[in-house]
Amino acid sequence: MFKKALALTAILTIVVAVAVANAAEPDISDGQSAARYIRTLQNTDGGFPAFGVDSSPGATIDATFAFVSAGKDPTRVKSSAGNSPDDYLAPQAGAYSADPGAAAKLALGVSLMELDPANFGGVDLLSIMASNFNNGTGEYGLDVFDEVFYMLALVQEGQSVPPPATAYMASLQQPDGGWEFLPGFGTDTNTAAMVVQALVAAGMAPDDPVIVDGLGYLATAQNTDGGFGFLAGEPSDPNSTAVIIQALVAAEQDLDEGGPWAPSNNTPLEGLLAFRNPANGAFQFFGGDSAFATYQALPALVLGAFPAVVPPAGVGTADTDGDGCPDADEEGSDEQQGGQRNYMNPWDYFNPTQDGENRVDDVLAVVLEYFNDAPIGEYSSLTDRTYEGPNAWNLNDPNGQQRVDDILAAVKSYFHDCG
Repeated sequence: MFKKALALTAILTIVVAVAVANAAEPDISDGQSAARYIRTLQNTDGGFPAFGVDSSPGATIDATFAFVSAGKDPTRVKSSAGNSPDDYLAPQAGAYSADPGAAAKLALGVSLMELDPANFGGVDLLSIMASNFNNGTGEYGLDVFDEVFYMLALVQEGQSVPPPATAYMASLQQPDGGWEFLPGFGTDTNTAAMVVQALVAAGMAPDDPVIVDGLGYLATAQNTDGGFGFLAGEPSDPNSTAVIIQALVAAEQDLDEGGPWAPSNNTPLEGLLAFRNPANGAFQFFGGDSAFATYQALPALVLGAFPAVVPPAGVGTADTDGDGCPDADEEGSDEQQGGQRNYMNPWDYFNPTQDGENRVDDVLAVVLEYFNDAPIGEYSSLTDRTYEGPNAWNLNDPNGQQRVDDILAAVKSYFHDCG
C-alpha cells in the first residue's frame, strides 16, 4: 500500500516536531472536502488543470502535493479512463524537465508518489538536477523557486542539501527580511514563504536570524482577518495565506487564537477558510472556484510543510480522523485489523453499532435502515456510506440514501475490525 512520506524520510522527524510545536489543530474535515473537489477536476488523461480545463504538468504536480497531504496515494487517483497523475506526467517528463526548476518540482512530486525520480518516464531527474547546480556559487536554475524545489527534492529523497545552496539562498535575503523571485522584482510573501520552508528542510534552525527575519517580513503582510496578501498592505488571498501557513508550520510557530499570529483573534487558518466554498469544498480566488487555490490550500489546512506536505500524527496511537480506529491500524496492510484505510477519512471505518467489532449485528443494523431516509424515515449517517475504492471496505462520507450499496459495504466490512 501507499506508505506516506512520514515513514520514509528524516525530514518528517522535523515535521512531526513542528506539529507538536504549533498549537493549532489540522482541519481534516475541510481538507477532505477539498480533496474531493480536486478529484472532480481530473481529466481522462489522469492530469489536472491549472486554469481552464486542460491538464497541466505543473498543476498536476500541485494536485499530487495536495493528495499526499490528504493521505491519499496519487497513483491510485484514477480517471474514468483508468489514468492516474503519474500516467499523465511520465510521457511528458523529458520535455517538461528541460527547465531545471520544472525538473526539480517533478522530482519532488515523483518522490512523494514513492516512484523513482532517477527513472521516471525514462528520465533521470536527479541527474538533470545535478547538472544544473553550480557548486561554486550554490546557484540552481534560473530563479529562487527553482532553487527552492531543488532543495526540497533533495531532502525528500533523503539527500543532504549542498551547503553552498543553503548559503546562497540565505544570501539572497533582502533588507526587509524577504526574498525576491528574481533580482529587481521586489520581495513578495509567496517567495519568502517557500524559501523559509526550504531552508528549514535543509537544516536551518527556526530560531536562526535568517528565519526570524523572514518571519518578520511575513508578519508585515498579515491582515486583521488572519490572512495574508501577496505584498504588505494588499488584501488577503487564499494562495498567499496557504503558503505562508506552511512556512509558519515549518518554523514552529504558534498559529492558535491568542498567539502572535492571530491579530484580532483571527487565526491564519480562519483567514484561509474565509475563501472556502462550503457547497463543494473548493477555495475561491477572484470570486470563483479556483483549482490552483484549492491545490495550495489543502496542505495548509492539514498543517503540512514542504517537502513532505503530510499532516501531523500520521503514526502511533493517535486517531487523527476520530473514527475509532488508530492511525497506525489504518496505515497497516491487514484490512481485517483496520488496515488499508485513510487515517484522515473519518468515514472509511464502517462500524454501525460502534462497538469496535464488525459482525452480523452491524450488517443487520444496515439492513434495518434500508430505505429509512428522508422524506419517509429517520435517516442515520451511521448506516450510510459511499464507495471510494479501490477495495470494497474503502468508503467515504454518507450520501443521504440508505440502499443496497450500504448493505454490501457492511457485508464487505464483516470481521474487518480495528486492531
